[in-house]
Amino acid sequence: MRTYQKFMCLGRMGKDPESVQVGTSVKANLSVATSKSHQDASGNWVEETDWHSVELWNDLAVRVLSDVGPKKGDIVLIEGEVRYRQYQGQDGTTKYATNIRGFVCSIMERSQKAPSQ
Repeated sequence: MRTYQKFMCLGRMGKDPESVQVGTSVKANLSVATSKSHQDASGNWVEETDWHSVELWNDLAVRVLSDVGPKKGDIVLIEGEVRYRQYQGQDGTTKYATNIRGFVCSIMERSQKAPSQ
């Protein structure tokens, strides 16, 4: 039997997408925040924010990087898979990274931009 994983989040873009050329492929890096609230032991509401590093490739990356793609502050729906990697840091220690390889990126709501002057 095959196994499968799927990541899905509805979050806010923390900054505009960044373009990266990898050989002949195009990659877009996104920073997406998701938040949740809960009450602490004192009854105060606390908001926790998680940041997700998302990479999109080729045609999807080109669409996201275009003028009509998502921008900082927009709410996006991301679907993809979780990717884990490890590497050696400059200090020789093993570092770990988790990112999302996105297969879907849909703009759900545009942020309210201040009028241009």
